[in-house]
Amino acid sequence: YISTLCLSLLAGPAAAQQPEAPTSAPSSQPDAPGSELFEAPEAPEAPASKAYKPPRLGPISIKSKDGNTKLSLGFAGQLRFSVKSKDPGGGGERDTAAEVVARRLRPTFRGTVLSPDLGYYFHLSTTPGSLEFMDLYLDYRLTDSFRFRLGQWKVPFTRDRIRSFKALTLADWAVTAKYFGAERQIGVAMHNGYEKHGAFEYEIGLFTGVNARKSHATGLASIFGEKLSNPSDLFDPAAPADLHPELVGHVAYNGGGINTATDTDWAGSGFRYSVGLSMAWDLNADIYQDLTLRLAPEVLIKWRGLSAFAVFYMGFTRLSEDSVLDQRLDLLGGLLQASYLFFRRVEIAARYAVVHADDSLLTSARARAKSLVANEADADKKKALAAQYKNAGKLQTQQDVTFGVNVYIRGNSLKWQNDLTVSMLDRVDGKRTNVT
Repeated sequence: YISTLCLSLLAGPAAAQQPEAPTSAPSSQPDAPGSELFEAPEAPEAPASKAYKPPRLGPISIKSKDGNTKLSLGFAGQLRFSVKSKDPGGGGERDTAAEVVARRLRPTFRGTVLSPDLGYYFHLSTTPGSLEFMDLYLDYRLTDSFRFRLGQWKVPFTRDRIRSFKALTLADWAVTAKYFGAERQIGVAMHNGYEKHGAFEYEIGLFTGVNARKSHATGLASIFGEKLSNPSDLFDPAAPADLHPELVGHVAYNGGGINTATDTDWAGSGFRYSVGLSMAWDLNADIYQDLTLRLAPEVLIKWRGLSAFAVFYMGFTRLSEDSVLDQRLDLLGGLLQASYLFFRRVEIAARYAVVHADDSLLTSARARAKSLVANEADADKKKALAAQYKNAGKLQTQQDVTFGVNVYIRGNSLKWQNDLTVSMLDRVDGKRTNVT
């Protein structure tokens, strides 16, 4: 069981603030969190049923007299109470623990410099005992349809991960994010507004291929038992990693003026939809850490307070150091989520997420782990390797079923989220069930 209080003092309008009115002009929609930096013209007044704007906190802004230079300060935090019951396997007694943690503490700085067309965004994680550099980028608007971004941020892989965590319907990301991403990388991209877009939407970029945080897209490394560094840790940054360029893109068609910045149907109006496809191709993937190709078709629909979202994932691994074309489909995943908003105050939600690893991948991981341990002569190092690789190639399928109830106190700016997740783990050494 997880109970989370989420507070957001937004550096830009909240995701749910965006009125859902049909439009084909990208510039007619206000800013969405974590994606768009620029001021937009006022949208034409929408029908009352479509123009609802939930209350929010923030922003705190200062700007020059001409309005061309601007700084908006924001903050987002999650205070979490959780109870976890873990199955150790082998018939052992379940391990149950409760804790209260500051799950996220995120100051943000957003604005423009000298021109409303040149924007910036800076985002830190400051949870107790850590300091992490999350996002830092510049965004330049040539036209509404052609904008350019340079810096570090989440690669544009799936609508689910493009949006901010502040707009999550459930308290945290699904297990699919661990295996398929999207992760933060340094790169350059072209787009037409991210969540501030018209009917057709695109984001495409060239990135370094180096995962900037060991939080998402780490599933392949966990299958092989590899330890990951954290380049974004400002207290103990990892050594620079070898770059291996990765092409990442997301395209979508959005109908009915749908607000894609959040799953929740704040508008409560007629049928709206978004259909998209994401691709990430690593041109020189690390065999034991990075998927060489990721594909994910997706669909989001909203109608009269009801929202439904689905993504199907495919992950290909590289089989040989000698060729980037020698690939195999080794990971499959799926995400199904539905929610309903009552009186724009209380929301119920359910989510099913699954990840499945192919037998060939698991066999390779176990054989490699066994060889690494067997070939180590030093007794202490052998013991350390045995501990590190004891779970390599063991987990074949993970299925998570989550039920949630949200209470919106001030829209997405202040909300109380309650989740219950049952994780069913199908391992080569037996089945286990964990409850959170």
